[in-house]
Amino acid sequence: MLPPTTNSGSSRHPVSPLPSRSRHRPRWSVAEESNVGELTVEQLQADIERIAQSYLRTPTRPLFAKSRAIRDRAFALLAGNQSPRQSRDLYSAAGWAITILAWMSVDLGRPDIAESHTRTAWACAEAADHDVLQG
Repeated sequence: MLPPTTNSGSSRHPVSPLPSRSRHRPRWSVAEESNVGELTVEQLQADIERIAQSYLRTPTRPLFAKSRAIRDRAFALLAGNQSPRQSRDLYSAAGWAITILAWMSVDLGRPDIAESHTRTAWACAEAADHDVLQG
């Protein structure tokens, strides 16, 4: 049995339409929206590559902070809406940043934290379906 209708004629049945704002916009358009710009992942990957190339010639702590910022940016973007390809690319970027964090954690005398980073990087590699990152 349906719940009673209010005087305005609107029903609060669980299957009733979404609020009026969504009626003016096709539902499929939400699936096409993305919070990831065309160059965002490319920039994250370039930043990771730059860190990896300078790792043995640069003090570890500033690079650690930069790697952590890349990881945090990738995860913040993953909390939004993007295509499956973009999600895989973001998981890959996060995974590489976390792999670098694991290496640096060992160098900074924290193998316990490196172990945690390694597990997280592995999870990112699986989400990205990235064989090189897993291996």
